[in-house]
Amino acid sequence: MNRRAEESATIVVAGDAVPTPIRAGSHLFPAGHLVPFILVTVLFFLRGIPNNLNDVIMEVKAGFSFEEKARTDRSNPKVQEWEKLMWKFQQPLPQARSGEKWLLMERIFRL
Repeated sequence: MNRRAEESATIVVAGDAVPTPIRAGSHLFPAGHLVPFILVTVLFFLRGIPNNLNDVIMEVKAGFSFEEKARTDRSNPKVQEWEKLMWKFQQPLPQARSGEKWLLMERIFRL
């Protein structure tokens, strides 16, 4: 590649009527746009955390027993420590019995 080709490149963003030249040493974001970009990115990430952490889906093998899993978890001090910590950030569903955190849901589709 010749020196001139190394010093500039052209990118086209969907919807751009005119290609935007990018020169060697230029910044990805124009002056003053980096902080808003980082702020918006962080806010999208933070919004996604509670939405995805609350969606617990377990795929288990045939013969899995929730009762056996619950018994094993009750006897594991690390699991109990974790559950105690997490309970501060969770609330039971209105239809849950006292002390019940997890409820089975009905599968409505499969991808």
